[in-house]
Amino acid sequence: MDVAKIYFAFHRPATLRELLTGAEEWSSAFGHVEAFGFTIDETWFFFDPGRHLTNLKITHLHDEVNQLLAERYQRSSIIYRMTYEPAEFAVPIHGPMNCVTQCAALIGKRAYTPAGFRRILQQCNAKVIHEVEQGKSRGSEGAHS
Repeated sequence: MDVAKIYFAFHRPATLRELLTGAEEWSSAFGHVEAFGFTIDETWFFFDPGRHLTNLKITHLHDEVNQLLAERYQRSSIIYRMTYEPAEFAVPIHGPMNCVTQCAALIGKRAYTPAGFRRILQQCNAKVIHEVEQGKSRGSEGAHS
Protein backbone atom coordinates (compact mmCIF):
# COMPACT_ATOMS: atom_id res chain seq x y z
CA MET A 1 0.00 0.00 0.00
CA ASP A 2 1.61 3.28 -1.16
CA VAL A 3 0.47 5.93 1.31
CA ALA A 4 0.24 9.48 -0.06
CA LYS A 5 -0.88 11.46 3.00
CA ILE A 6 -1.18 10.45 6.63
CA TYR A 7 -3.12 12.20 9.37
CA PHE A 8 -2.87 11.90 13.15
CA ALA A 9 -5.89 12.79 15.26
CA PHE A 10 -5.30 13.64 18.91
CA HIS A 11 -8.28 13.32 21.22
CA ARG A 12 -8.69 15.08 24.52
CA PRO A 13 -8.16 13.12 27.74
CA ALA A 14 -11.30 11.60 29.20
CA THR A 15 -12.53 13.01 32.48
CA LEU A 16 -12.72 10.84 35.58
CA ARG A 17 -16.52 10.76 35.30
CA GLU A 18 -16.31 9.60 31.67
CA LEU A 19 -13.83 6.87 32.59
CA LEU A 20 -15.95 5.63 35.51
CA THR A 21 -19.16 5.54 33.47
CA GLY A 22 -17.51 4.23 30.29
CA ALA A 23 -18.91 7.16 28.30
CA GLU A 24 -15.69 7.71 26.33
CA GLU A 25 -14.54 4.22 25.36
CA TRP A 26 -12.17 5.57 22.69
CA SER A 27 -10.15 7.76 25.03
CA SER A 28 -8.13 7.40 28.24
CA ALA A 29 -6.94 9.63 31.06
CA PHE A 30 -3.97 10.59 28.87
CA GLY A 31 -5.91 11.16 25.67
CA HIS A 32 -5.92 9.09 22.50
CA VAL A 33 -4.21 9.14 19.11
CA GLU A 34 -5.33 7.50 15.90
CA ALA A 35 -4.09 7.61 12.32
CA PHE A 36 -5.80 7.74 8.98
CA GLY A 37 -4.85 8.59 5.45
CA PHE A 38 -5.10 7.69 1.81
CA THR A 39 -3.02 5.89 -0.77
CA ILE A 40 -1.98 7.03 -4.22
CA ASP A 41 -5.04 5.26 -5.67
CA GLU A 42 -7.46 7.05 -3.26
CA THR A 43 -8.01 4.10 -0.92
CA TRP A 44 -8.51 5.35 2.63
CA PHE A 45 -7.35 3.62 5.79
CA PHE A 46 -8.40 4.37 9.37
CA PHE A 47 -6.14 2.92 12.09
CA ASP A 48 -7.44 3.16 15.64
CA PRO A 49 -5.27 1.42 18.27
CA GLY A 50 -7.94 1.46 20.98
CA ARG A 51 -7.65 0.56 24.63
CA HIS A 52 -9.44 -2.77 24.18
CA LEU A 53 -9.28 -3.47 20.45
CA THR A 54 -7.23 -2.23 17.51
CA ASN A 55 -9.44 -1.32 14.57
CA LEU A 56 -8.26 -1.03 10.96
CA LYS A 57 -10.77 0.04 8.32
CA ILE A 58 -9.82 0.18 4.63
CA THR A 59 -12.30 1.65 2.18
CA HIS A 60 -12.66 3.57 -1.05
CA LEU A 61 -16.40 4.22 -0.76
CA HIS A 62 -17.03 7.99 -0.83
CA ASP A 63 -19.93 8.05 1.65
CA GLU A 64 -18.16 5.79 4.12
CA VAL A 65 -14.97 7.86 3.94
CA ASN A 66 -16.93 11.08 4.54
CA GLN A 67 -18.70 9.54 7.54
CA LEU A 68 -15.44 8.28 9.07
CA LEU A 69 -13.72 11.64 8.47
CA ALA A 70 -16.63 13.52 10.06
CA GLU A 71 -16.37 11.31 13.15
CA ARG A 72 -12.62 12.02 13.47
CA TYR A 73 -13.09 15.76 13.05
CA GLN A 74 -15.95 15.83 15.55
CA ARG A 75 -14.13 14.13 18.40
CA SER A 76 -10.53 15.27 17.74
CA SER A 77 -8.98 18.22 19.50
CA ILE A 78 -6.18 18.53 16.92
CA ILE A 79 -5.36 16.83 13.60
CA TYR A 80 -1.96 16.90 11.88
CA ARG A 81 -1.39 16.14 8.19
CA MET A 82 1.87 15.17 6.57
CA THR A 83 3.17 13.61 3.40
CA TYR A 84 4.06 10.03 4.13
CA GLU A 85 7.72 9.15 3.91
CA PRO A 86 8.50 5.51 4.72
CA ALA A 87 11.07 5.00 7.45
CA GLU A 88 12.48 2.05 9.32
CA PHE A 89 13.59 1.65 12.90
CA ALA A 90 17.24 0.91 13.55
CA VAL A 91 16.22 -1.40 16.41
CA PRO A 92 12.96 -3.37 16.65
CA ILE A 93 10.33 -2.13 19.08
CA HIS A 94 9.88 -4.15 22.24
CA GLY A 95 7.89 -3.61 25.39
CA PRO A 96 4.40 -2.26 25.92
CA MET A 97 2.83 -0.27 23.12
CA ASN A 98 0.04 2.25 23.50
CA CYS A 99 -1.85 4.22 20.86
CA VAL A 100 0.93 6.81 20.64
CA THR A 101 3.75 4.30 20.15
CA GLN A 102 1.76 2.46 17.47
CA CYS A 103 0.90 5.62 15.52
CA ALA A 104 4.46 6.95 15.78
CA ALA A 105 5.76 3.60 14.49
CA LEU A 106 3.75 4.12 11.28
CA ILE A 107 6.19 6.88 10.34
CA GLY A 108 9.28 5.27 11.87
CA LYS A 109 9.40 7.42 15.00
CA ARG A 110 9.42 6.63 18.70
CA ALA A 111 7.02 8.43 21.01
CA TYR A 112 5.41 7.47 24.29
CA THR A 113 3.14 10.41 25.14
CA PRO A 114 0.74 12.50 23.04
CA ALA A 115 2.73 15.68 23.83
CA GLY A 116 5.98 14.01 22.74
CA PHE A 117 4.41 12.79 19.52
CA ARG A 118 3.03 16.27 18.75
CA ARG A 119 6.56 17.67 19.14
CA ILE A 120 7.89 15.01 16.75
CA LEU A 121 5.19 15.85 14.20
CA GLN A 122 6.04 19.55 14.43
CA GLN A 123 9.73 18.71 13.84
CA CYS A 124 8.66 16.71 10.77
CA ASN A 125 6.82 19.80 9.45
CA ALA A 126 3.38 18.24 9.84
CA LYS A 127 0.63 20.79 9.32
CA VAL A 128 -2.21 21.38 11.77
CA ILE A 129 -5.42 21.17 9.73
CA HIS A 130 -7.95 21.07 12.57
CA GLU A 131 -7.77 22.39 16.11
CA VAL A 132 -10.41 22.89 18.76
CA GLU A 133 -9.76 25.61 21.31
CA GLN A 134 -12.15 25.68 24.27
CA GLY A 135 -15.05 24.19 22.34
CA LYS A 136 -14.47 26.17 19.11
CA SER A 137 -13.12 24.69 15.91
CA ARG A 138 -10.30 26.47 14.08
CA GLY A 139 -8.63 25.87 10.75
CA SER A 140 -10.66 23.01 9.27
CA GLU A 141 -9.89 22.47 5.62
CA GLY A 142 -10.40 19.78 3.04
CA ALA A 143 -8.82 16.42 3.71
CA HIS A 144 -7.16 16.14 0.28
CA SER A 145 -5.36 19.50 0.49
